Amino acid sequence: MRTLSDSKAIFQQLAATPGSMGVQTIIENHDAWLNNSSIMREVSAAMRAQITAAPRHVAISQRIQEQRTRLQSLVTRLPIRIASAG
Repeated sequence: MRTLSDSKAIFQQLAATPGSMGVQTIIENHDAWLNNSSIMREVSAAMRAQITAAPRHVAISQRIQEQRTRLQSLVTRLPIRIASAG
């Protein structure tokens, strides 16, 4: 299971399973999924994409932008670190 399409196909098959069998299969195998780093990378990327695509209220967007602006001053760029090293 190296690609997101493989993961999607598996979840589509489980979702098409009648009754609760698909959900039961996911629950029974959750440890194997959660301990697999490639799955976690795919899940994290999918979650980030979904959150980014979700519509936000104007006030929330403004607050996020303000936070990014404030945090920007705390960022140390790599060339500055190299110039001041040693």
